[in-house]
Amino acid sequence: MKKTVLLICTLFVLVSCSTNDDSDTPNLLEGGTITATVNGQNLFANADNTINISGQFVEINGVFILQVGAGLLDGRSVAVGISGIDFDAVVDGFDADADDENEDFSAKLFYFEADNDPNDEDADLDIGGESELDAYVKITSIDKVNKVISGEFNGIVLDDDDFDITYVVTDGVFTNISYQEL
Repeated sequence: MKKTVLLICTLFVLVSCSTNDDSDTPNLLEGGTITATVNGQNLFANADNTINISGQFVEINGVFILQVGAGLLDGRSVAVGISGIDFDAVVDGFDADADDENEDFSAKLFYFEADNDPNDEDADLDIGGESELDAYVKITSIDKVNKVISGEFNGIVLDDDDFDITYVVTDGVFTNISYQEL
């Protein structure tokens, strides 16, 4: 049941990550970046090459989710999040993985890239998916007063259309990402 609630909350956070946000809260912190290597290809997100870089925090019925992500102009996007039952435990040096044995915390990794094949009937759909095999997140710095977070991540993402395709994400780093409470 707890994992179902976490999945629903995670999907809520992903969907609420809109670039058409009418609020006065900025979705991009000047200087914030996300980098990673995906299947040997570099991914670099900053203010110059993204649709947005954002972070969101939501807490529902004692369960929290904290997620950061970026949508790049080249059609790729990456998001990483942690969830659990005690946000006070999330401090500098905190880490979580997809298979956390105590089940109080979990990590998720999402990766998508645009399918731009003109012969594909579903070319407007993304390919990619969420981490079903492995995900790891380490918080290297968190400022809960100013809502700024930095960390490291890696994992393996299954393609949501073809489970034989995987995206290996290594050397992931997010730096100075602001997050807003939803």
